[in-house]
Amino acid sequence: MVRLVKRVVQVLVGGAGLVFLTILALCFTPYPWRAYAWLARDGHVLITSPDVLVLMGGGGIPSESGLMRSYVLAQMARKYPNAMVAVAMPDTNDVSCIRMREELMLRGIKPERMVWEDQGRNTREQALRLHDLLYGDGLAPAVLVITSPNHVKRALLTFRKAGFHDVAGLAEFGESLTADMHYEREDMGGKPAVPLPDIGRAYTLRYAFWNNLQYQMRTVQELAGLAYYRVMGWI
Repeated sequence: MVRLVKRVVQVLVGGAGLVFLTILALCFTPYPWRAYAWLARDGHVLITSPDVLVLMGGGGIPSESGLMRSYVLAQMARKYPNAMVAVAMPDTNDVSCIRMREELMLRGIKPERMVWEDQGRNTREQALRLHDLLYGDGLAPAVLVITSPNHVKRALLTFRKAGFHDVAGLAEFGESLTADMHYEREDMGGKPAVPLPDIGRAYTLRYAFWNNLQYQMRTVQELAGLAYYRVMGWI
């Protein structure tokens, strides 16, 4: 029995080590980004201009996702001035909804143009409630959903399952700096207490490696979400 337990522990530790090394190795490849971008792709394109721009509230505001999504929404609102703006953001009895409204107004969206779905606690419930809110009296609006890249695929599948007929997605990808970020360590001054490699021109080690770690974490999290929604019959 003891030998069996030791063998199981060895296998588990070895497997965990292999997974860890694989994660690190993938950080030096383009695959984490490709997987992340895949989650943002959907084949459907609206034939007409959207009747409704749906903003998924994300992590509230101020937050990275909230600010990015509101920025992209404002761009689309200017492009499609006749489209209604529907905000799906649960009211948790704090100031998040008020701040989101103020943020959208700051970006030029008038309050009378907005409608709110503030009861949905996940993507499934938000989609169902938005369907009840936007559909009726024979209406079947063209809808553009604005959300984070890793959330696009699950959001659109969920909206279609909830009864939306013409719905497309738009991801709020951030833009990378185009400036040359390389530097020569000698120009920076200072003297390391221990010998260190010069990483001034190693862009991958300084930025891409860490970005790829985040892409992997978000991708795995979203794949788990997709699997759960599939099992539940929500997509």
